[in-house]
Amino acid sequence: MASIFNIVGMMIYNRRMKNWRYHYLFVFANLLVCGVSLAGIMVYTRTNIALGIPDSIFILGGAVLNSIFHQWMWIPGVVLLSQMCPRGLEATMYALLAGCHNVGGAVAQYNGAFVLHALDVQPDGGHNEGRKFDKLWIAATIQCLLPMVTLLLLPYMIPDATQTQKLLSDKDTGVNGSWYRTGSLKGWWTRRPVIYEEGAEGAGADSGDIKGRRSSDASGTATATGASADAGSSEVRSRGGSKTALAGGGTDGDPSYGSM
Repeated sequence: MASIFNIVGMMIYNRRMKNWRYHYLFVFANLLVCGVSLAGIMVYTRTNIALGIPDSIFILGGAVLNSIFHQWMWIPGVVLLSQMCPRGLEATMYALLAGCHNVGGAVAQYNGAFVLHALDVQPDGGHNEGRKFDKLWIAATIQCLLPMVTLLLLPYMIPDATQTQKLLSDKDTGVNGSWYRTGSLKGWWTRRPVIYEEGAEGAGADSGDIKGRRSSDASGTATATGASADAGSSEVRSRGGSKTALAGGGTDGDPSYGSM
């Protein structure tokens, strides 16, 4: 069931959301996931029974909606990584993606187990243990609200661009703007990625091209200066040759010219 609705989520994304900005899509999808999780709290507090809604509706509906909404968070994340991947580092970027995903999942599981243990939500399959789930809604509330905290870092960690905009030029490397290159944590933290407009030929606004133009201008200036110096040297040599010719007896051997 979840796999089928994963495909549904991909189809909706491809039809309606592929041109959204990263910020809008991440906020929208996180709010939807939070809303589904909050609705699940009604099951843990048995509010749905008081409203006459069976558990199966909440469980099935929550699983279906979570499958769709998580695709709306996962796909733009993969698109962003592909846009931010420098040329030649594709395997490294994919390894970082898989590693961070696995580490994040493991940390979430350990923290979830700790919260359940702290709330004494530890059923063992015995009889009449319904009281052990009394505080489960607290754990569900924490699980619902914590992902919203990450939205506070969204302006600093995610570029405010559409998913089709180019974020790196072909000349960018994996260490451009890094802490090591900027020489300070503040410079790295306040740096914003350059967003290249679609259709810009060769990403002409990128810093590499600007540096290239500056280098070529400097080279042209140096070449012109060198040419001027060569011309001056030639003129000096020509004048010296004239004087040598004069000293060699060009004026009937007058020795006064030899001292020039």
